[in-house]
Amino acid sequence: MLKKLSNPSVILNIILIITLIGIFLFGPYKPLHSLNSEAIIEDPGLSKALKDYDVESIKYKGNNTYFIDTKTKDFIAVRDYFSTMDYNWKLFGFEEEIDYSNKKAE
Repeated sequence: MLKKLSNPSVILNIILIITLIGIFLFGPYKPLHSLNSEAIIEDPGLSKALKDYDVESIKYKGNNTYFIDTKTKDFIAVRDYFSTMDYNWKLFGFEEEIDYSNKKAE
């Protein structure tokens, strides 16, 4: 058993798996938040703020930030934690997307 674990490819695979788990747990982009991003509309604080808007889609952008697309106006919602388990929603109206590429304007 120990002879199989001393193989360099096995050791590299174990290191890779541990690294990926660390990135997913402690990194700014949480893949699980992306999978169920539509569920945030059920949050009482956010649903009260968006009750007058017809939400079409919600996209997770990373680091507790969501893009909310409605028929009349788009929003950026940020989950702002003030303790380990308690948070408030900060809701910003979305004006326009900025192009940060290095292309010169013609």
